[in-house]
Amino acid sequence: MSGPSPKTPAGLLELADYRAKTAGLYVDVRRSDAAADETWRAWLAGRNQLLAEHPQSAFSTGDLSPPPFWEYNPTWRTSATIRAQDTADLIMEEADGSQRTFRGVGQAVFELQGRSFELPIYWADSYGGGWFLPFRDDTNASTTFGVGRYVVDGAKGADLGTDEHGAMILDFNYAYHPSCVWGAWLCPLPQQSAWLDLSIEAGERKHRAQG
Repeated sequence: MSGPSPKTPAGLLELADYRAKTAGLYVDVRRSDAAADETWRAWLAGRNQLLAEHPQSAFSTGDLSPPPFWEYNPTWRTSATIRAQDTADLIMEEADGSQRTFRGVGQAVFELQGRSFELPIYWADSYGGGWFLPFRDDTNASTTFGVGRYVVDGAKGADLGTDEHGAMILDFNYAYHPSCVWGAWLCPLPQQSAWLDLSIEAGERKHRAQG
């Protein structure tokens, strides 16, 4: 994602600090020995504080309160295996006319609510690389924004690691909206192929007053 941040030395230092603190929140999650819901609450408190106070937050461009989340529900936590196959790249146009590529690697295959699903998964060619897993679902345009949400953004450290079998942990209780829903930011958005035929009532949702 990119936004209205000034390309000044001070602005870049702030951006580096914001990314480091975001990644640190997920490091704490991966290291935590607390119950899953307690770990999630600590992550959410840290995230809300970062959004409210940091100058590089998307919330710094307006008078916004922390976004609401559904209560933690362990049924929205699962693990995914990655099946390598030809998958279309995800391209994001930058403000300067350049492009940022998220390279299609294959499909993340997992189960939720007793059903099998697949999502196209990408590898970010910028920020030093990292898994990227955006999605849409049947809550979009009602209780969540229509552009979709992210559940993994490894380039910024936003991932929960792997389980004891080496499968990628997907916990949709941590799902969040891209910054572009809050202001003048540019974000890669999930395509139609990333639509889950399911209402994922977990993770970040929109304020009731927002359309």
